[in-house]
Amino acid sequence: MPTSSIDKDASVATLINVFTVAPDKQQQLVDALVRATEDVMQHYRGFVSANIYASLDGQRCGERQALAAGNAVHQEAPRLALPRTGARRIGALLAFLP
Repeated sequence: MPTSSIDKDASVATLINVFTVAPDKQQQLVDALVRATEDVMQHYRGFVSANIYASLDGQRCGERQALAAGNAVHQEAPRLALPRTGARRIGALLAFLP
């Protein structure tokens, strides 16, 4: 999976998601996000790169995706939607804060 750095002059949009997770589930969430990126997201037209991060305290995971400017990824979304089982797997690992 390609990686990148944020460059203010690049013609990409950067999407950052931060997830809260129970420490004993952090690695499972990292694995699920990597799998979703490799199996689905990297095949979107306009996908540039993704980075997955795990916090040292075990309670958060971050995901940064670089997408080509414009709406190419949004046009692809219906065709390459994350399978429901993958979305459920990721959702089941998240800890929701009040």
